[in-house]
Parts: sequence; structure tokens; C-alpha cells
Amino acid sequence: MTRVSHTQHILGHIMAAAAAVAKVLLRPCHSSTNFDQKSPDSGFGTNGHSQSPILEGAISGVGLNTPLPDISTVNLPRSAAARKRRRRKKKSKNPWQDDEEPSPGDTKSTMLSMSIRRPLTPLGNIRTNPTTGKEGDFDDLLTYLDATLVSQWLAEANKQVTDIATWCYKGDNFVQFAHFWLSDFTAEKQQEIFQLEYSIVLDHLTVAFAAGREAGKVKHRDIIHFLLAVLKEYPTKLLASVGAYMFLDYLDVLSSERRDTYRRLLANVRCSTQVKQYAQWTLAIRSFALVSMWHAVLNFYRSLLSDTSALTRVLPVPMAVISKTDPYPQRMYHAIRNGFVDVVKYLLDTGKVSVQYRDDCSRTLAFIAVVHNQPLVLQHLLQMTPQPDVNESAKTGNTPLHSAANSGSVSVTRVLLEVKDIQVNVTNPQCEDATPLHLAVMHGYKDVVELLLAAGADHMVKMGELTANDIARDFGHDDILALLPRTDNS
Repeated sequence: MTRVSHTQHILGHIMAAAAAVAKVLLRPCHSSTNFDQKSPDSGFGTNGHSQSPILEGAISGVGLNTPLPDISTVNLPRSAAARKRRRRKKKSKNPWQDDEEPSPGDTKSTMLSMSIRRPLTPLGNIRTNPTTGKEGDFDDLLTYLDATLVSQWLAEANKQVTDIATWCYKGDNFVQFAHFWLSDFTAEKQQEIFQLEYSIVLDHLTVAFAAGREAGKVKHRDIIHFLLAVLKEYPTKLLASVGAYMFLDYLDVLSSERRDTYRRLLANVRCSTQVKQYAQWTLAIRSFALVSMWHAVLNFYRSLLSDTSALTRVLPVPMAVISKTDPYPQRMYHAIRNGFVDVVKYLLDTGKVSVQYRDDCSRTLAFIAVVHNQPLVLQHLLQMTPQPDVNESAKTGNTPLHSAANSGSVSVTRVLLEVKDIQVNVTNPQCEDATPLHLAVMHGYKDVVELLLAAGADHMVKMGELTANDIARDFGHDDILALLPRTDNS
């Protein structure tokens, strides 16, 4: 399957997986009315109208018609009269229910004013859904959902998730964004953009419940409470210290092919219902919220890349598309090559790559850091537990110290020599028992030779039949020969 054909069906896979676990949401609603027949609200009808063929087609197209487990007993939402009595009773107890609602707005500038300059109500101040009186029970609210809008959201989300997947798996795009997100974009800026995009999703939901609001059946706080249950990561996690890693983890999931991970991600809501259609709508709304927010942040970053005055980026050599089955080793390689300690730390901290990883050439992560002359990355890796074995050789027979000496890198050589158990005179049996000193002398790297000698390198060890002095003399490196202790032949 080509990348394009795969990404065109990504959201379908997500929603099909979500439908398979919709039973997680199918919990008792504690209603007093029980039926052994299908609920009239389990179809596509909303706002008192008949079934919507548009939504039926959209959901069918993304796999939401996947059969769910049979429900032996379906509890219908309470009657209209019962709802009115309950609302009148609660109205006297909950004066906040009649708070003045925010003025409407559709543009990002309006949302910026609403959400950033006047923050949304904190999660701790949001009370139990006033319509149902039960935590996580939104059946009465969902009765007024405009289903045709949900189908439109899914169509847009499908395009967005295709774009996310294509972009994230091209070259080192994911790694470059991760570095920007972890180091260049401050926590305050992350909070601002989260608040902005969250408020835009809230605005979409407000429009979807317009009929209920006009009829006085749905309050703005009902919608806020519902969105907090559907997108439970906001604000307690996304705005906390774990938010940066969480955002990258979710971006990884949205751009991958791991259906089981999709399933777990979409099922992570604080909602309960016995109505199959409400469960599917809830998961569809969560999918739309996640994809639209994550895509918007990604677009913000890409807009910065197009403005060289706003963000300077060193463009890498063009690279092929990353492996879809296991992208993490390649992302680690890109992170090390670019010297992104923050991304290296993220991949290690989240368990995506082990500190004991070896590539196809049996090189450790520390070895790869040496190859790419990244001393800061090397220092970070050597602080890990367990510490990478700096004396371990690759398939070529070279150790990291051989590689550092061979390339003349003073900075990584110095870092390696600070390791307590470093073997300065380690030999490569595949190269006539060459030591790091032999290689540094051969290439004329005077500074590296000085470091090795200071660390106890033995100039009398032979590479084949030649000592370091012989090599310096044969290659005409008189300045290095002057550094080496004299022998009988020099």
C-alpha cells in the first residue's frame, strides 16, 4: 500500500478501531425507563428531525458502522417532563447556570481574546452536568447535536490526519518539530496555542448545539463540561509539565499505523452511555478535536519555517521517507546527527529507544554520537543508567575512541577520556591491532595525540610492525614526532 493510499484511510482505521471499543462508553445511564427495543435516539436523528443520510454516509465511510456488541437493555433518556422538573429544581440550587454567556465569535482573533486574555473556566470549577446530574452522562445533551456537522468535521479531519502522517514520516521532519517544541517554543507559548485551539474546537461544538441553545435546553457550560470530558487531557495534562511529551506522543500516534494505539487513544474519555449512536458521536468528536488541534499546531510551526526571520533552521540533506513499522531508531539517528539532546532525551525517557540500542553495524548510541561529532549528546548518553559501554567495538573492530581519533574530533575525544573505565590502548584486530593513538598519528591530528598521550596512551604498542613513532616519521608528521617519547629508532 502506498503512503498516499494509507493516509487516505487513516481516520477510517482510527474510527473503526474506536467503534470496536465503543462498548467502553456503553455503561448504565441510571435511567428509570428500560426498553428491550432499540432506542429511537440510537439512529442518526437529531434536534427532533429524521435520520441524516449525510452523516450515515460519512460514518459508514470511516468505519463507524462496525457492529457493536448487542445491548440487551437500552435505557432511554428521561422524558421531557422529567427533565423540566429536574432543571427547575436544579436552577434554584445552581445560580451559575444562568451566568451571562460569552459573546459569540468565529474568528481566531475572537477566540484569542476569549481563551487567552480571559482563560476558560478551570476544570476544578466545572460542576457535574446540570442536565443529567450524573458525571459523564451526556445523553440529554447529545439529543440536540447537529449530526450533519459531525460528518463535515470527520471529512476535514480525514484530510488533516493525512497531511500529518505524510509530513511526519518525511525525512527528519518529526525530529525537527520535536526539537522546536521542546526547546524553542516556551511553555507559556504552548499554553497560549493550546488555549486558542481548544477554544476554536469549543466554538465548533457551540454551533453544533445551536438548536438546543436557541430552545433554552442547552447551556454554554453544558458544552464546556462535555468537551472537558471528551478531551480529558485539557487542561490538567496538556498545560502541565508532562504536556510537551504528551503532545509529541499523540502526534506520533496520529501519524502512525498502530490501530491498537488508536483504539486506546480514542477510548480515553470520561463519558458513559447506553446509546450506540451517542457513543460513536462522542468518539467522532474526540477524533475531530485531537486531529484539528494537533494539525493547527503543526501548521503554526510550518508557517514559522516559511518565515526565515522568525525561525532559523539548518536544512538537512534530503532523506527518504522513514520506516512506517518502526520509526524510532531512525528518529534517534536524526536527533543525534542534529545534536538535539532534548529529542534524544525524549526518545529515551518515553521508552521509544533503549539506551542499549545497537544499529546494523553494532554501533551503540554513544558510538553514533561520536561519529557525528556531537559531544553534548555523548555526555547525556554517558550519564544514563546503565551507561553505554564505550569500549565495545562495532563490526569494523573500532571502538568509539578509535572513531574519535580517526576523525580528529577533540571534543568527543575529551568526553570519552573522562570515562573512568575507558581503554586508551584498545586495539582493533581487523586493522593490524591499531590503537586510537596510531590512527591519530597517521592522520596528523596533533591535538588528539596530545590528549591520548596525557591519558596514558602507549606509543610503543605496534600496529603491525610499526610503533606510533614509526608512523609519524613515515608520514612526515614532524610536529607529532616531537610530542612522542624518543625510541632507539627515532
